[in-house]
Amino acid sequence: MLGLALMQPATTFADTIHYYSVKSDKTGAGSNHDNDGATGDDSLAVGVKSKAAGRASSAVGYGNEVSGKYGVALGRENKVFDHGESSNAIGSRNEIHGKLSNAIGRGNAITEDIESGTAIGISNTVSGTYANAVGYRNKVLGKSSSAVGYYNEATENSSNAFGSDNKASKIMSSAFGSSNNALGDMSNAFGAFNAAVGRHSSAFGSNNKVGGESSHAFGEGNIVGSTSKNVLILGNNVKIGATRYSSSQNTFDGESDVSGAVALGNEAGVAVQGGVALGEKSVADRGKGTVGYDASGADHSNDTDGVWKATASAVSVGAPVRGAASVTRQITGVAAGSADTDAVNVAQLRQIAAASGAATYRFTLSDSATPSAHTVTLGQNTTPPDIKFVGTGGITAAVAGGVVTIGIDPASLGQPGTWNLQTDGGASVPVGTGNTVKFKNGDNIEITRTDREVTVAVAKNPTFKGKVTAKEGFDAAGHKVERVGAGEVSQASADAVNGSQLWGLTDRIAGYLGGGAKAGADGTLLQPTYKIRGSGYHSVGDALSAVDSELGKLYGNFGSVYEQMGELRSDVKNVGALSSALSALKPIQYDPVKPSQIMAGFGNYRDKWALALGVAHYVREDFMVHAGVSVSNHGESMANAGLTWRIGSREDAEAIPARYRKGPIGSVYVMQKENAELQARVASQAHEIAEMKERMAELERLLRASVKFR
Repeated sequence: MLGLALMQPATTFADTIHYYSVKSDKTGAGSNHDNDGATGDDSLAVGVKSKAAGRASSAVGYGNEVSGKYGVALGRENKVFDHGESSNAIGSRNEIHGKLSNAIGRGNAITEDIESGTAIGISNTVSGTYANAVGYRNKVLGKSSSAVGYYNEATENSSNAFGSDNKASKIMSSAFGSSNNALGDMSNAFGAFNAAVGRHSSAFGSNNKVGGESSHAFGEGNIVGSTSKNVLILGNNVKIGATRYSSSQNTFDGESDVSGAVALGNEAGVAVQGGVALGEKSVADRGKGTVGYDASGADHSNDTDGVWKATASAVSVGAPVRGAASVTRQITGVAAGSADTDAVNVAQLRQIAAASGAATYRFTLSDSATPSAHTVTLGQNTTPPDIKFVGTGGITAAVAGGVVTIGIDPASLGQPGTWNLQTDGGASVPVGTGNTVKFKNGDNIEITRTDREVTVAVAKNPTFKGKVTAKEGFDAAGHKVERVGAGEVSQASADAVNGSQLWGLTDRIAGYLGGGAKAGADGTLLQPTYKIRGSGYHSVGDALSAVDSELGKLYGNFGSVYEQMGELRSDVKNVGALSSALSALKPIQYDPVKPSQIMAGFGNYRDKWALALGVAHYVREDFMVHAGVSVSNHGESMANAGLTWRIGSREDAEAIPARYRKGPIGSVYVMQKENAELQARVASQAHEIAEMKERMAELERLLRASVKFR
């Protein structure tokens, strides 16, 4: 059409081309003023200072430069360099050095000789193959990495940063949210102001700092030191293995190795490796190897079976008893233990107390001369000891049926009618026939007389003060042993304990269990209640099982998220390939002789490709119907259809002669017809003029002849 229009007079060209103009005073070298900007084979350069040097490249707008073959620069001062094969820069001041890449917006840069990089937005930088940056001032340096949002950085392979001011700086690391840092290989930071420093570490929530390998923190304000591995925190303001994190130096202060620790609850703490703290402000500070209390005093320091000596660190549901700052909880719902390493409940302690109260303590009386001393220890003596009564110094002692009879040996009398009385090594006193010797009851001793027989017996209800000694134990005959003093509690002690000591033991156990567990007035252990995700659990085992179940669900959800992200990436690549193929369907200009068109296109995005087929039909020059469908190499499809009208001002249309109003292409055919008619008319007129010239010449000859004749 342009060539045909140039055949017309200058005034006719302005009448046939509308809404197209270039205004510039630049006419020097490189300005494209002389239509010399397109230097590559089959290239196109449209606009001031635009240059298309690559084969089949296009530069449209102001100051665009395309050196890579098949490259496209559209807008202002975009550049597609030599390695930018099949790359597209659209907008202003975008630069592309890699092939099959796209930069859309302002000031974006595909900085390296990479493949399939994408930068969309403002001032984004991409230098990794298959990498994407979308938003404002994002930087993507790793292969197959993405940064979406504002000021994000994904600097290693397969890293991702989404949100604002996030940094994913290690292989397969991810930072989502605001101001998060994923600084370890395969680390994850989700939320705000989190730092996942350790390898395989995770920080979820806000302001969590995780330095230990394979450690995870969920909540707010948690810290895990860099030397503490395999740590799990679920709560707020928990510090394990470090006291503070320095973001400027990426270091942890006050570090200690507390690997394997688990803390569930706000401000919980773990001070030993493998320790477990359950509940708010609970502290686990008792390490493995701790020997448990044994009332018998046996030494278990060298045990290896795990019954008396712990093989792992303790589980804490409270904090050590330190005055007002102590934290205690009951553990409720504890079933009676069966194995040596099981926890016991209040019912079992009650049974022990009942058995202790009903124990029988026996001793025997004899008149043997063999001396022996015995100590009766409540709850331990199984063989009853002997208590021996031996008569000496003129005193006789006889035992029969549990009755001790003390008498005077007549042969020992020093004088007829008198005898000497001595007790307990004191001075002897002569007793005459007129004297009366009185026997008084002593502590736990009852003395009775029948005629001349004096019976000395142990009281039916003896009261013991101080230490009770016996050889074969003590039989209380089913009665309570009251007023038992607090026995020594130590590894070597063999003393009896009283009810208050047992109650205290129950209370301490309840304190360690936490969760509302406490010792009842009768010494029973009231079960605790642990709240986990709104459900109550009354035993440590059930609570830990619930925690394990929730953690399993959480890790399962992580796997599902990664799987869905993989599917999303595949879908995005398929959509990119399908859309690219559809966008390749370009209808050519209207031709009234051939109003219908068939189009084909090919599209590729990373490792996905698609083919497209389309059709377009001009119902008339200003109205077109078109449709297309694309199919990927995996069978996915995408289709579109549309109608296109050419519209404009009615006044402008009416200003055009009626024969040209169908459109510029139709006008060309009208002008071709008119031109042929004009050429025929000109030829006819030329013939007529030639004839007229001949006739005028003949007339002139005749005129000259007549003058000469005269």
